[in-house]
Amino acid sequence: MTRRYLSSARNLAMTDETMPPACGERRRGLDAGPVEPRHVSGHVAALRAGALLTLALAVALVAPARAQENDRLIEALERQNELLQRQNEEMQRQNEEMQRQLDLLRDDIQAVKQRLPSAPVAGAGTGAEPGPVAVPGPVAAAPRSVTSGQDRVKLTISGHIHRAINLARDGDQTKIYHVDSDAANSRFRLVGSAQVTDDIELGTAIEIGVAPNSSGDVSQDNEDAGDDFDQRITEFTFKSKRLGKLSVGKGSTASDNTAQVDLSGTNVVLYSSVNHPVGGLKFVDKDGELTDVQINDVFKNFDGLGRESRIQYDSPKFAGFSFGTTYADDQRVDAALRWAAEIGEFKAAAAASIFDPSKEDVDYGLASSGSILHQGTGLNLTLAGGMEKTDTGGDRYQGYIKGGWIANFFDFGSSHFGVHAARTGNLPTPSDMGWTVGAAYVQRLEDFGTELYTKLSVYDLDRDNDESVDKIIALTAGSRVKF
Repeated sequence: MTRRYLSSARNLAMTDETMPPACGERRRGLDAGPVEPRHVSGHVAALRAGALLTLALAVALVAPARAQENDRLIEALERQNELLQRQNEEMQRQNEEMQRQLDLLRDDIQAVKQRLPSAPVAGAGTGAEPGPVAVPGPVAAAPRSVTSGQDRVKLTISGHIHRAINLARDGDQTKIYHVDSDAANSRFRLVGSAQVTDDIELGTAIEIGVAPNSSGDVSQDNEDAGDDFDQRITEFTFKSKRLGKLSVGKGSTASDNTAQVDLSGTNVVLYSSVNHPVGGLKFVDKDGELTDVQINDVFKNFDGLGRESRIQYDSPKFAGFSFGTTYADDQRVDAALRWAAEIGEFKAAAAASIFDPSKEDVDYGLASSGSILHQGTGLNLTLAGGMEKTDTGGDRYQGYIKGGWIANFFDFGSSHFGVHAARTGNLPTPSDMGWTVGAAYVQRLEDFGTELYTKLSVYDLDRDNDESVDKIIALTAGSRVKF
């Protein structure tokens, strides 16, 4: 803008001599034509000088004003920048405070989880399922807490539905049977837990079996066996990390599951209780007549005292070992020793017990089992045995062996394979011998607490003093879904 003012001033200051001639006018000599009067030329010069002075004053006034405006704009921008910096610092402080609150909340949640009761471990004295040691890989998440009638008591509900279909050939006919498997019958449980002190926990448990068409009752002449309601557990417990656990009420005794230690992951259908899930089926003699002898009568793993109304003590673990003893109703007593450990890539567990079943012809009973798993390959081996020492001789017994393999073919769950064999003696009479072989495949769906399986088994009974019977061949397909 200043340049325009100066250019205009120069144009106004031009003299006549520097002005171009008017259009159409020819330049003549200095003496050609009249000359403009001197006083007119003086007025023009004065006007030009005034215009130039006015422009100079305008430039002098405008330039400082624009400089002041620029300074105010810069100051405003600086103030806005300082405000943004303060806001950014405040937001950063708020983020740090929120992160601190989240860390505290996470610690509180972890503390609550540690106080919640955990899911019953397979065979760990709850009667939940065979075997005292949890098999590799969880089948379902821990039970969820529900509202309790007591503010300081945590209550959980859990259970499972276990259904199977048996296609069985008894030597005379082939039939299909719909059953609820006795290997782990359908059930639900309520477990309460209250942390009295850092060391002492008070617990309660109620578990009810609900089994339509229990596999132990379904036979060729009783295909619709009705509903079976089993009061499995009703107890309260006092548990101390230092002193051990005291249980009062009906529940698993110390010797329960000592013949069922199993790390194969197939024990939902294939384990030392080989009579499941077709135990109710009866043998047929060579004439095609149905006998009164069931598979349950021939095959028995002598798994301690089972579940009884009792008072029981279980010690804490020392170097992987724990001890338990029970005094049950009808003067029945037992004692059991358990062990579990991981050695390198191997996982191992074992149990043994002695018990008095308070039977007329039985002095005492023994049960034991052990299982080892190579976690790198999934190969596993399980052995089990049990017996009852009788007063009259002819001790009743069963020996059991199983080889297995755990594979990970699918992302949704592990695959378990097993082959087993068992031999029994003096069952159901002192002159009888039984044997069985079987194979099974169990597929887990980890995210849905589900196990799908199929099993093929053969049962035979050798009789010296009674008429011979045909083999029973059974193909089983089933599933267990946990909740």
